[in-house]
Amino acid sequence: MNKLEVKAIFFDLDETLIKNHIPVRKLFPTVFYSFVDQIGEQNKHVFFEALKSQINGLWLKMFESNICPEQQLINCYLNSLNATKAINPGQISSLAKQMAANFINLAAQNIQLHDGAIETLETLKKKDIKVGLITNGMVSMQMGKLATLELENYFDTITISAEARAHKPAKAIFELALSRANVIPCHAWHVGDHIKNDVSGAIKAGLQGIYYNPTHLHVENSFADVLERPHYTINSLIEIADYI
Repeated sequence: MNKLEVKAIFFDLDETLIKNHIPVRKLFPTVFYSFVDQIGEQNKHVFFEALKSQINGLWLKMFESNICPEQQLINCYLNSLNATKAINPGQISSLAKQMAANFINLAAQNIQLHDGAIETLETLKKKDIKVGLITNGMVSMQMGKLATLELENYFDTITISAEARAHKPAKAIFELALSRANVIPCHAWHVGDHIKNDVSGAIKAGLQGIYYNPTHLHVENSFADVLERPHYTINSLIEIADYI
């Protein structure tokens, strides 16, 4: 592609523009112990066995239901509390809502910017290139992360998988983002760290896929399971400007 044809650059959020302080899976015990007095330490094993099954199913089946993802998360906690048989039935719904809200809030605070993120976004805005975000996740959680780091105003468009009812690498989320930015696929790039979701998914949707590889993984080995190859591979976000 001629560099002058780039009209929009979309970014992944998690592990591309931002990274977690601690792995997300470690937030679940934090939530539990915030409510351990109500649940009981002795019920921990039963609770987490149920929650593990619930959470695994949540991501895989999120869009098979008309229930919003946030309510589905609440239901995961509700069903896990029910499994303990230790909570008064009249209190379970309220407790499940509190635990889900606590998890979403922790996830939104458990982040920091990747090096060069702000500098890169500012550089692209100065070049009059539309800047978008395409991220998997729940609207409340992802918007909470953006609010924590005050990132919202850096983007012309923000597209979250829950809005498209499809996670990356599904074509639908890329199509929604392109529509919002009023850009055709061949004039757009997508930058992300996930080989299948970000690079392969973007290329299949007609965009250029830019692989963000801060850990310097060997590209050929990394892409062994997909047919698509990144148009560019970058090790730091500020390298994006070099290709425009």
